[in-house]
Amino acid sequence: LHEEFSLGTSLQPFLDGKQATSFFATYRKTPKPSGAKDVRTVFCQYGFNDLTPGRRSPSPFSTAPLVRDHIFEHGRCVALQEQKTALVLYTPKLALENYPISRLFVQIALPIHFGPIAHIWLGRNPVSKGIAQSSRHEPVTIWEGRTLLHFRPLCPTNWGCCRLATLLEERERYQVIEFQNFESWAPRIFTKQELINTLSGFVVEARTAYSEEEAEAVIEELSHATVSDEFYAERRIVHYDNGKTKLAIAYSPRTTTIQYATINGHAYK
Repeated sequence: LHEEFSLGTSLQPFLDGKQATSFFATYRKTPKPSGAKDVRTVFCQYGFNDLTPGRRSPSPFSTAPLVRDHIFEHGRCVALQEQKTALVLYTPKLALENYPISRLFVQIALPIHFGPIAHIWLGRNPVSKGIAQSSRHEPVTIWEGRTLLHFRPLCPTNWGCCRLATLLEERERYQVIEFQNFESWAPRIFTKQELINTLSGFVVEARTAYSEEEAEAVIEELSHATVSDEFYAERRIVHYDNGKTKLAIAYSPRTTTIQYATINGHAYK
């Protein structure tokens, strides 16, 4: 919790992820908020096909022909946080086995019902009108009011056909940021083991910045952070170091069981 923003995570998912979220952030857009229009909320979910908040989409988790939920989670999330830095790690739910899939992605969604986000960067390039794309997984930074949020993708699994690895769009009155694991015009079927092997997520850094020059300086600083993301023996092992904070975690994507989690070399408690 910070004067300008809040950032919260859960080490392991609660139930199936629809009743509670493992990642949540809010920030104020003005120095003295007077209502909902002066604050913004940040959601995330793992998605497939054309899933978008506010849009009716079929789901393998519901018997209804069309489901419309604000956030309908299709992944399992493990997160580790120290103050303003967090690892948010995703794998798709095994219920997607044998379901026709044309896209797999982790999605960050910000409501823009009261107006668009003031400043967005893809990598180090400013984004106009909330629309941008890249064939590579690149960081996305948003800066609004005095709050800067920097999202660095962790998507080591690429099932191919990813014409666009990073995608920014405005949809259904949401600013959507997507880091893709798979994209194809022809849907394919994923086995349970392939879903377990599909690794996704991001590192999020929350900072304060009082000018555009200061925001760009933060982006430059965070570009020097190091990360490793490995998978073997059905364990995902992630290490992140921004020079001030070191996060490390090893867990099973199959069960979300944590083998170890450390913050600055000390066991997470």
